[in-house]
Amino acid sequence: LFAATRYRLDDADYLLLAAHHLLVDAMSWRILIEDLADALADAPAGAAPLSAPWRDWAMALSAADAGPERAYWEWITATPSRTAPEHGYDETEILTLDLGPVPAGVSERGVLAGLLARLGAALADRDGCDEACVTLASHGRHALDGALDVSRTVGWFTAEYPFRLVCGASPGAIEAALHDVPSQGVGWSVLRWLGSDPIAAAEPAIAVNYLGNVDPAAEAPFAISDRLPGVVASGLRRARAIELEAWCSGGRLAVAIRHAPRCDSPAAIRRFAALISRTPSAEPPQGWVSPRTERSPPCLPASAIASAIPFLPRCR
Repeated sequence: LFAATRYRLDDADYLLLAAHHLLVDAMSWRILIEDLADALADAPAGAAPLSAPWRDWAMALSAADAGPERAYWEWITATPSRTAPEHGYDETEILTLDLGPVPAGVSERGVLAGLLARLGAALADRDGCDEACVTLASHGRHALDGALDVSRTVGWFTAEYPFRLVCGASPGAIEAALHDVPSQGVGWSVLRWLGSDPIAAAEPAIAVNYLGNVDPAAEAPFAISDRLPGVVASGLRRARAIELEAWCSGGRLAVAIRHAPRCDSPAAIRRFAALISRTPSAEPPQGWVSPRTERSPPCLPASAIASAIPFLPRCR
């Protein structure tokens, strides 16, 4: 489930960390990178505080009562939502946008709100809708009872939940709506998958996942390499027309739009991306600029890149 290998190449030394998704999520990688930096700096063992094990979190979720949230989630899922036919990841393509610099001091929730404002404006222009139900993702480490601390636990905690996006709303209004989501979406997962009376809801056709700042700390004795592309197992199935995965690196916001030509033509996606690129007229995030666009193949066969990346066969 986890492997680490050091490679000594001509330009530099590389450490490949390969982990099954059951073991890590985006926040877990941050924790592992921080621990690696501490180890390389000879920081004393136990310098970072420990938090509860993943098993305790899983058991707590199984026993959790999210009933008080039910009315909220039923209201959210009553929003009309476009759906998409199921298809494989090998049928998808990626369009990458550079949305420019993120203003200093903007919180991660504020960055997400700005991105959702762009998305809402794009949906209003494209579909003529006033509201849309989209899937969002949180780090999922919010305990329903507030008692369990898993802030530095490594594991797969990500919680996906539906969000009612008011198209044309300002970033400030969207940020307030994000603040009002109970338990950061964890309660939805409990009601949808663990409850005795699960909420029935269609899968929204659009999902947004903001990963936050993916850069290591400035004082870290290493940098994250981009030599290894993200190869997705072609057998995986998906039921979303569009997935937006966003992250901040080097102070700039990037968005990868994964889409399926059977749901939206490449020309339609380019038009949609151009709409997202526009800064909403209400409360624009100051300094965001028009993007650079790059098309990336998401499902490359290993044979096509193994010659360029000598350590690829270890990452399966």
